[in-house]
Amino acid sequence: MDIRVFEGLFGVLLISSLYVIYQQDIILTIAGVIGVYIGFRIIKSRNKTVVPYSNKTVLITGCDTGIGHNIAVRLGKKGVTVLACCLSATSPGGEKLKSIGSNVHVLDTDVTSEDSVQNCLKFVKTICDKKGLWAIVNNAGIVRCGDVELTTMEVYSQIIQVNLFGMIRVCKAFLPLVRQAKGRVVNVTSVRGIIAYPAFSAYSMSKFAAEAFSDSLRMEMSRFGVKVIIVEPGNYGGATALWEEENVNDMNAAASPDVLNTYGNGYLHRLAMNGIEGCSTTYPNLIPVSDVLEDAIFNQKPESRYLIDGSNKLYDIDCVSM
Repeated sequence: MDIRVFEGLFGVLLISSLYVIYQQDIILTIAGVIGVYIGFRIIKSRNKTVVPYSNKTVLITGCDTGIGHNIAVRLGKKGVTVLACCLSATSPGGEKLKSIGSNVHVLDTDVTSEDSVQNCLKFVKTICDKKGLWAIVNNAGIVRCGDVELTTMEVYSQIIQVNLFGMIRVCKAFLPLVRQAKGRVVNVTSVRGIIAYPAFSAYSMSKFAAEAFSDSLRMEMSRFGVKVIIVEPGNYGGATALWEEENVNDMNAAASPDVLNTYGNGYLHRLAMNGIEGCSTTYPNLIPVSDVLEDAIFNQKPESRYLIDGSNKLYDIDCVSM
């Protein structure tokens, strides 16, 4: 069935729901709207058009581990030309990527360094200077937690340099090649770029800013036929290995005695335990994120943003809360 039929049905149902609500049959209205919406999503997914993978080149940052590594492996095995940017090309993740095939190029790239990104650009031009770059996946990122009083300015600066300025730096360097291919930019943010939590001010502010940057860039690039997509993973801390207990130990070493005394001797330990407990409820692998990234990269008409449930429970409380 044509998706336009479901769009029409959905509109008619919404209008008719006013009458049904007037008749006080609210349950029927809710059930009907949910039913048509589910049907709409099913038909839309079955009618999607996928861009051919052949002759496409995709640049991915943060490929040493986690999300970036997983999607680089997946696309590499499917024959896509992958430019896998690693902080260290000789890391275990980088070495594994090299073994996939000649279509996967592992590049030493520090997104916080202009020289490093420009050196990466020089190599990328040798691969796709004539056809352009189909997609950038800005995935490189770090997490640091801690209350504002317990987070040093150095930590705030480090997170912004990687999660925000790194994304901007990569976009500015590679956008001409993406415009040439009329491709797309896929920026990995987080559910915590939509809703903020205590002890995550530095991380959340970097992701909120990345969301705003991406939305502005989408509007600017639309006239060039370039799509900008935001991918917002939920609770995947345990699967990405971004959470590290030593972050809490660093806070303990940097905090003044007055602040530590105010918060209490056991506060940082409880913070560490909460982080470990949160990781235990994360989805066990990154397959859902890789599925979404692949859709964002190759769907002819991708969503503007994808929110990905990341819990191993019935639902991801972070995604529901927003």
